Formats: sequence, C-alpha cells, structure tokens
Amino acid sequence: MKTVKGMLFITGLASFVGTLAATMPAFAQATCPCPPEPTPGWHGSVGAGLSFTGGNSDTQNVGLSFDVTYDPKTKNVFKADGLYIRNKTSSELSADRSTVGLRDEYALSKRAYLFGEARYLRDRFKDLSYLVTPLVGAGYRVVDTDKVRFNVDGSLGGAFEKLQDVDGTSDGAFRLGQSLSWQISKGAKLTQGGWGLWKMSDTSDSYYHVEVALASSISSRLELKLGFVDDYKNKPATAGLKKNDTAFLANVVVKF
Repeated sequence: MKTVKGMLFITGLASFVGTLAATMPAFAQATCPCPPEPTPGWHGSVGAGLSFTGGNSDTQNVGLSFDVTYDPKTKNVFKADGLYIRNKTSSELSADRSTVGLRDEYALSKRAYLFGEARYLRDRFKDLSYLVTPLVGAGYRVVDTDKVRFNVDGSLGGAFEKLQDVDGTSDGAFRLGQSLSWQISKGAKLTQGGWGLWKMSDTSDSYYHVEVALASSISSRLELKLGFVDDYKNKPATAGLKKNDTAFLANVVVKF
C-alpha cells in the first residue's frame, strides 16, 4: 500500500508539473528573450551559502553545491552534481548531509534518450553512512523548447546501503523521476526535480527526493539562487528518527 502511495505521489507530481509545463511556453513567450544556447564543451557552476546569527541562539549554516555538464553537441551528454549541507545551532549540529551524482545520457532521438547514473548519499542525522544507487534507464522529453524543458524517466539498478551500527545491505531497485526547467526571463530561471526510489525486496523501504530552485542573474557569471530540498526516507534507521528532512538554501553561484 505504501508503495502504491509513493508511486501515486511521483505520478501525481509528474502529472501536475507536466500540465504546468505544457501551459508555460505561451506565457514564457511574452517574457524577455532567453540567453543563447551554450557552446559545445564544459559548462557548470559552483555555489556557496553561509549564514551566522547571534542572540538567544547562535546559528551557523553552510551550503555548498556544484554542477558540471559536458555537452559536445553530439548524442552523449555527461553531467555531475553535488550538494553539502551543514547546520549548527547553539554549538549543536543539526544537519550534516552530502550527495554526489554522475550521469551520462545518450540520445535516441530528439526527445527519447537512454542514461546510466550513479548517486551517493550520506546523512548523519538519518544514521545513513551511505546509500549508493547505480541505475540504467530511459527518459523522454515531454516538453523541449528554448524556454521550457520537462523530462520524465524510469530506471532499474541496485541500492547499496549502510546504516550506522548495522551491516551493509545490497538490493535491486527501481526509480521514477521527473525534472522541469523554465527560463522565466533572460535573468531568471526556475528549476524543479523529483524522484522516488524503491527497493525490490521490500518496496516499503523507499526514498523520495524533491527540490525547487529559483536563480536570478547578478551578472554574466554570477547569480543568486534560492532553493528548497526535501528528502523523505520511509524506513529510517530507528523508530525515533524523523522520516522527513527539509532545507532552505540561499547561495551565490559562480558560472563557468
């Protein structure tokens, strides 16, 4: 039952965003022209956000991120991304999470593609030493314009997990996902992505991820990026741990 609810969540999210994406081109057409298509080669960005507060409670927040794309304008596109979040309140650590992903896409047509992907996740406050998920699958570009891009994909592979004080496990896994990119204007861009991962031997042992970000250009190389990340693990390491973790991020991003 939980698996059905999880799949309905991802399907519903994809359906909602797909409907939204389908209505965006007409609206986006009325906004400022989009930046020119990037030239072939390496492109990416590095972001950092720091905040320190004092008074009744001292807070220190650190958010670091990167994304890299190698697109030679042929059939293959390589992508890499990473995120590190660390929060401390009154000398007590409240968040310590990191994730890294590698992905290679091969175009079958203008809209359909195959991909191979591997992701690594560590979350101290979920007692998660690591979760490594190598996957292969296929995707489809439902909307693919200069201003709006909306993709859906499905994949199969493995899930290798190590919880704190527990032996590591390995299992088959499958994943459903979607992503949206909307170039609102020349200087503003909205991105959104979400996926659900289920283990084959126990589909109630699932993991869900949703992120939303709005980027606004400061200059040709700098932008301010505001984001929200939500990670939900249906079976945490112990009953006392919360299933849901959220984070709000404000980063200054350098593009290259």
